[in-house]
Amino acid sequence: MLNFDKIRLLYLTVNYAPTNTVGAFRALKFSKYLARLGVKMYIFTADNKSGMNLKLNKDIPDNAIIIRKKVIIPQTESFAAQNVSNNILNKMKYIIKDFLFSPDKYIWWSISFLPKMIRTIKKERINAIMVCGEPFSTFIPGVIIKKLFNIPLVLDFRDPWKNNLINQKQSFIRRFTDNYWEKKSVKNADLLISVTDPIVDYLKTYKSRGEVIKLTNGFDLEDFNADMETEGKKDKFVFLYTGKYNRKSEDYNPDYVVRAFDNFIKKNNINNCLLIFVGLSDKKTIDHIKNINSHNIKCIRTIPRDKVLEMQKSADVLVHFYYPSIRKDAVSAKVFEYALSCKPIISFNVCEGPLFEFLDKNQLGETASNNNIEEMVSLFEKAYRGEIRYQKRPYEMLQDYDLKNITHKLADKISNLVNRYQSSRSM
Repeated sequence: MLNFDKIRLLYLTVNYAPTNTVGAFRALKFSKYLARLGVKMYIFTADNKSGMNLKLNKDIPDNAIIIRKKVIIPQTESFAAQNVSNNILNKMKYIIKDFLFSPDKYIWWSISFLPKMIRTIKKERINAIMVCGEPFSTFIPGVIIKKLFNIPLVLDFRDPWKNNLINQKQSFIRRFTDNYWEKKSVKNADLLISVTDPIVDYLKTYKSRGEVIKLTNGFDLEDFNADMETEGKKDKFVFLYTGKYNRKSEDYNPDYVVRAFDNFIKKNNINNCLLIFVGLSDKKTIDHIKNINSHNIKCIRTIPRDKVLEMQKSADVLVHFYYPSIRKDAVSAKVFEYALSCKPIISFNVCEGPLFEFLDKNQLGETASNNNIEEMVSLFEKAYRGEIRYQKRPYEMLQDYDLKNITHKLADKISNLVNRYQSSRSM
């Protein structure tokens, strides 16, 4: 039986409760269940006053030591990503910024935390460090601490750096810095975690001495209270989309979904149907909806996560999409939340790959190709007629994705590393 009480873990993450972001969810749930297993947590995170949801604080471990540091970040977009004029002085300004704020704008926040982390390690006899990325710069103090104190380093590696599409839009300075620190981080880590097989395979190409494993996205069953309030019977049939949205990058461009839904409404002369987008309230999306003169589409700004879960439970059908990429998308944390809401899921993505297989195998919903409007309209029609096959009690099929169980696997790995390091010192 592994003794998790022996683990004293320094835990570094920018995004953490009560910050109400997708990035904070995984870090928060890991810390919650690691602490329940007996791990002593020392959590270093940002003192972020924007986008808060204080209800998330219920998951912060009672016995954890939380150290927060305010983030002061200037405008630091790379000159390669800007429409910078040919003025040499203007270009030089951006190049200097790229030099000072590489690999990303959090670099000085990450480095300035080092003295406090070092004092804590010495005083509290920390015997492991875990960093939940991104941003990428948080891995740098992790590598430094490992070198200074010879303790195991665990990295939760969300996305690749140098092969990231965002990286391709950066200057040569940021690309060089990303490449250097990605290699340095992977080579020095004792355990590398990622959520998808492609990123696991990518990390293995570095031939790191550390183990590389997949710990998928998942759900926290405690978030899905059977007594959760839901709205009464609605006079509208509701299709609901919630989740990540970044129109600036066009990764989550809703125009195709809007167009397909509008075609579905007009083709079938339906008046009692509503498509709700939670988080989509930018001018470009609103203007697009106005242009097609649709009164059956509603956009809502980002709302607290507990309210999102309530809306998911009361909706008729849950909508997922990823545009404009035609790719085998990973199973996102949002899809797991959808599954536990016990409602049919329709995904406009691709008809193959991990997401398709996840929905099909677990009988949670169906997909349509995101480059085929007619196919998308047909899926809206099928969902409206109640013909989507889905499990009304899916938990037993999804236990491997329960974050409580996933975190136990993580704790096993960390405990083995701590024991190995301590044994090597005693020899």
